[in-house]
Amino acid sequence: MLTNLEEQQMIDLAKKMGSQWTPGLYNALAPKFALTAIETVFLRMKEDGSAEVEVLLARRLHSDAHYPNQWHSPGTMLRAVDVPEETEMYLGIPELNGFRKALDRLVNSELGLRFKGEPRQVKSILHFTPRGPEVALIFLCELDGEPKFGEFFSVNQLPSDLIEHHYRIIKVAVDNFKE
Repeated sequence: MLTNLEEQQMIDLAKKMGSQWTPGLYNALAPKFALTAIETVFLRMKEDGSAEVEVLLARRLHSDAHYPNQWHSPGTMLRAVDVPEETEMYLGIPELNGFRKALDRLVNSELGLRFKGEPRQVKSILHFTPRGPEVALIFLCELDGEPKFGEFFSVNQLPSDLIEHHYRIIKVAVDNFKE
């Protein structure tokens, strides 16, 4: 429990915080809040003409605090800089429920990928992860071209070291992909 003085110091420090957090600060604060995860699931039909669905997965860094070297479906946490201006929401540009900036940041800056068509938000789920509670906004995506990283896996043969809650995220996307 914080003292009144410590609480006031936290409030004063929070006012100084920018939108970019260090991993240490993020990992200390994440368990205290339900953060919003933008989960992109890139699916495709297997190229051999079968009806098999494949998902793009990548490995997390060895230095990742919660999921070192585990496979995952690429995603990002929603940041303050991703929130559209109020005028964008009211001028008929609310595509993708206002998450376009986060999706563009993820695929262009962080992944170096391009969408084929528009991502489609298929579900929102609340789950509890080792880094804290997260509201996952799941976007079904298709890739334009070949990935510069990661590998495609059959959704029926996912790696055993996939981040645990990503099994559910991928299943949700696959169920909507087949519709």
